[in-house]
Amino acid sequence: MAFVYEKYNNNLPLKVFIKCDKCKNKMTGYLVKKKGLYYYKCNTKGCKVNRSAKAMHQLFIDLLKSFQVEKQEQEVIKMQIEEQMAGFFKTRIENTKQLAETQKKKEAIEERFALGEIDRSIYEKFKGKFDKECFDIEQELNKTGSYSSNLKKVIDFTVKVCLNPLILWNKTDLFGKRVFQKLLFPDGIIYNRELDQYRTTRTNSFFSLIGDISRGLDGNKKGDFLKKEKTPNWVVPPGLEPGTP
Repeated sequence: MAFVYEKYNNNLPLKVFIKCDKCKNKMTGYLVKKKGLYYYKCNTKGCKVNRSAKAMHQLFIDLLKSFQVEKQEQEVIKMQIEEQMAGFFKTRIENTKQLAETQKKKEAIEERFALGEIDRSIYEKFKGKFDKECFDIEQELNKTGSYSSNLKKVIDFTVKVCLNPLILWNKTDLFGKRVFQKLLFPDGIIYNRELDQYRTTRTNSFFSLIGDISRGLDGNKKGDFLKKEKTPNWVVPPGLEPGTP
């Protein structure tokens, strides 16, 4: 039986994006010319997980459906995200104030040392302490640098994508599909042949949150989901800001 392996093929958008759950290696794709059918395959010796592209794509479509939101829900979802992000930005403001206060303490001790009011051992002890505090606070602030100014744009974009993620994935070319896949699942997805299902190790936090909120709305149409005690403050991990496909 003849096999054709192709590096770039719009019929195999999940190629190398999927990892085999058995051996953790990336799965490739190929065409069986006699059948005219595409397959995904793990090439690890002794593993050889194999599945039709049609079945694998349907599983991915089912996964995308978990992020889909209804048009009438979009404003409520935006409100919920902004509410949960409030605690995130409150922490940032507090860190900014703390950094300014620590820098003032650092400047004060430098001035006292320059005037001869304290000796070098005391100066170096407290300067090292304040330097470390400033460094730690700056590290936290760097993680969240661009979110405050871009938050509304990011939320609008993410919710718009979730109105119909299936169209975005189905109707784009190979490059568009791969960008979209990477946007949702930065580390790719893992396929388990025995269970015939995908699992994810990391999902873009904005999309993950939207999915959680949407499922909550579906489960409680009377609005009880909007109670504040059910929406704890959410902290955005660094490096997960959505881009634009």
